[in-house]
Order: sequence, then C-alpha cells, then structure tokens
Amino acid sequence: MGGKSLTRVLVTGGTGFLGQHLCKRLNSLGYEVYVLGRNEKVGKELKKEGISFIQTSLTEEGKVHNACKGMKYVFHCAAFSSPWGNYEEFYQSNVVGTRNIISACEKNGVKRLIHVSTPSLYFRFDDRLGVKEEDPLPKKAVNHYAYTKRLAEKEIDLAYQRGLPVITIRPRALFGEGDTTIIPRLIKANAKKGVPMFRKGRILTDITYVGN
Repeated sequence: MGGKSLTRVLVTGGTGFLGQHLCKRLNSLGYEVYVLGRNEKVGKELKKEGISFIQTSLTEEGKVHNACKGMKYVFHCAAFSSPWGNYEEFYQSNVVGTRNIISACEKNGVKRLIHVSTPSLYFRFDDRLGVKEEDPLPKKAVNHYAYTKRLAEKEIDLAYQRGLPVITIRPRALFGEGDTTIIPRLIKANAKKGVPMFRKGRILTDITYVGN
C-alpha cells in the first residue's frame, strides 16, 4: 500500500494514542485521512494538519456506515481498553463497534480492513515465550477487555470467511511520543521509591514503539 494522493482511508480511534500516530503517518504518505473519534479537542488539532475529523461513537451504526463511504482502507484502532470496568461498556465498544465497522466495510466495498487487537487474549498468569498466533487461547479470559477483544476477533474471522479482506495485528504495550500510560508511570514510580522489581527482575515482556 504505497502512498497515493486522493486515496481515502478511515482510522477509527484516531484521537487515541496509536490512532493519532497512524493518522499523521498516513497523512505524510499522501493519503486523504478521515478520523472517527470522540475526543473533540484532539480532533481539532488533527484538522489543523489537514485530517478530517468525524466525532461519533462506533455504536452509532448509521454514522459509521456513512463514514465508510468512499474509503479504500479502514484501520480499526478504536477500543475500550482498561483492566477493569463495566462489562456492557466493553461489549458495546469492542464487539458492537467492531461489528458495525465490518458491516460498513462490506456494504461500501472497502478494499481492506486492518483490525488492531491485543496479545492480552493469550494471558493466563504464567510465563509464555514464543507464542504463535495459532496457539490455543486460555479457557477463561483475564478480564472483560481481553474477553470482548476475543469476541471481536471472532466477528473479524467470520467477516474474513464471508470474503472481506482483513488483517489482524496484536501490538504489545505501546510506548512513544504522547504516551500517557507506560513510560510516564515508570518515571513517576522511579522518582518516588524506584520501579518495583517483581520476581527479582526476572519478568520480561515485549513492548512496541508506536512509530513502528
């Protein structure tokens, strides 16, 4: 997918951490970028860079379908991500929202849907190295987020079986410019009592630079 002028792309969750970086990258490559998001303040900043902003929730099916008209590619980054919270909120955002995006892509003939999922699907409270995408998932998800993202992937798999061109990626622990979660918390903890070393520092994890 080389950058081509006037090629329209839609990014859901474009006002989030990953979404903002993706929008700016696509914009720099010459794509005509449209964003679905809820943060009006960030949306206004994106507009200054020539990126179109549509303020809406993915649960608003009609608006989602309209937003996908004329789009060649759709990047589905939007999700409700938290270790805890109300199940219905997770379900509406992660499952119903994904279902609406799929329906809109199918109806409007989108060439490809790129779906952002999570490796939290594999979490089962033990050490795991070299996990492959075809490895079986735990019988019970670690939390509502992981469970609803698993359900969302099932929706994606069904869409693929129906003929929708789709790619799913599962980036782990994003960090980089604009990060408000991982690095800032580590810096804050280090400034107080130091970063706690669980299991004597033997715990390793993969992290992903958002620019990649």
